[in-house]
Amino acid sequence: MGKTFPELQEHQARIERALDTAKPEMVAQGKALLSTNCEQYIEGQGFDARKLLGIIAAKHQADETISYKELYENCHRANGKWGKEIGMAAARFCTGAASIWGWANGHPGMNDAVVNGQTNTRGDGAATMDYLKD
Repeated sequence: MGKTFPELQEHQARIERALDTAKPEMVAQGKALLSTNCEQYIEGQGFDARKLLGIIAAKHQADETISYKELYENCHRANGKWGKEIGMAAARFCTGAASIWGWANGHPGMNDAVVNGQTNTRGDGAATMDYLKD
């Protein structure tokens, strides 16, 4: 991956310092809130959050991948036809939320399981989530 995000690395360092000094119960409370917010966001985009998160987590744990299109077609409630622009944007945003959810629930780097169907590589938006890996 050729892109670097120095602002995110600096932000990650601040988060890690804060986590090191925070009380464990406060960290747990914050992660639970993040988790809930991500699920609500995914639902708000028209996806079945539990299904989407379950599929991505299972693929990640099995070291397999799934395309944005497959995620959209399997998890979007509208059962609409895949429209590349809208479908890709929705799936990317939901993948970002899933990455944060994964970090909060002990699955760092979960978004690695989601790829562009044509190139079989991670989408551009995925790079911004790299700082959530351990």
